[in-house]
Amino acid sequence: MRAEPPIVTAIGATTELPHYFVEVEGTNYPPYPYVLISDPESYARELDPDIPRTESYESVVFVTIVDGTAGNVAHSREQVRALLNPGGLAATLAGYRVKRISGEVRGIQMDKDTPKDAYGFRPYFAVDAYRLVKEV
Repeated sequence: MRAEPPIVTAIGATTELPHYFVEVEGTNYPPYPYVLISDPESYARELDPDIPRTESYESVVFVTIVDGTAGNVAHSREQVRALLNPGGLAATLAGYRVKRISGEVRGIQMDKDTPKDAYGFRPYFAVDAYRLVKEV
């Protein structure tokens, strides 16, 4: 796996929650809540055809909030959204403008693919997409 890009590190630090890049490593049961951040290189694309590629780089990053209950995911999701989009505006992190793409990529749901923990529970999660624009 490739090293965590600086923008992923910056998003993780801004969320104020433990974060993982692409997958959770080392344990099936990390402490909740946490954030799982996709690889922006996997989703690089030109989102705005009016911005020439020589002037900016655009990509999408998916931010997954994971917690022990649906209510906790809703609370953590609102906190992360407020930190990454203060006042509904884009945040500037690691040389990128980061703005949530409106709507939900995935609503809050139970992760049925994760094994039950020692208490017989599975985590809940929700996913938001964020647009990254780096000025060159």
